[in-house]
Amino acid sequence: MLGKTLLQKIGNSLISDHILLVNTGAVGLTFANVEQMLKIIVLLLSAIYTAVKIYQMCKKKELPKVEKVKKPVNEESLKKTKTKEK
Repeated sequence: MLGKTLLQKIGNSLISDHILLVNTGAVGLTFANVEQMLKIIVLLLSAIYTAVKIYQMCKKKELPKVEKVKKPVNEESLKKTKTKEK
């Protein structure tokens, strides 16, 4: 019985020390303004990812094709071209 209670005390002590360590780390991170640093890191990673994808698309030439806009044809230009053809 004595050995069992001693092991329980050591186990409980280790668990409470572990919880104390985790809680202390969490409080330390909360007051360290880590959020701003993480936001900057995520922003940089997303910019780098976008740049790499654009580079890969340009390399494969998979960019969407730009359609040429047709100019509306007016009647005067049609008459001039018809008279020139005759």
